[in-house]
This record gives sequence, structure tokens and C-alpha cells, in this order.
Amino acid sequence: MGEIPGPIIITVQHIIGERKMSSDKVRKRLWRETFNYAGEVFTFYKRAHNKSSAFQLGVVEMARRKGLSVWAVRQYFNGSKDNFEVREETCIKKSS
Repeated sequence: MGEIPGPIIITVQHIIGERKMSSDKVRKRLWRETFNYAGEVFTFYKRAHNKSSAFQLGVVEMARRKGLSVWAVRQYFNGSKDNFEVREETCIKKSS
């Protein structure tokens, strides 16, 4: 006969890890990113912990939409020109 499986053990680390992952999502802020790529303006809204992370997410999105490598887009928006802006958006909740 087969063995009866033992009880499932959930450690404190599992519970803390799950709480930490869910609370990280809450702490992410909303960022508005505007990119001017060769005269074509793109605006993205991304959730990220900081401005740098938001910029990286915008670069990845731009690369996907334009069919370019992330490296090429990052080089285009390297800060030598005034062709992008990343700023934090304020969220206003509507009352129901």
C-alpha cells in the first residue's frame, strides 16, 4: 500500500513572504512617462517603486511597441537630449 502523506507545514517565512509581496504592490506609485521618439510622442502610465524603475519599464514598453532592442531604446533616451519625461502622478479616488 502507498504511504499516507504527512501534514502540510507552512512556516512563518511563507506567511511573511506572502504578506511582503502583497504589500509591495500597494507601495508602488503611479508614474506618467512621455517619450518623444523621432517626433512621435508616446505616453505610458506605469506603477513602480521609484522614478528609475518607472523609466526602465517605459523603455521596455517602447522597445516592444517599436520592435527595437531595449538597449537601442535606452541609448536613444540616454539623457543627452530633452526627449523624455517621467513624473509621478497623483491618484484621486472618486467617491461612490
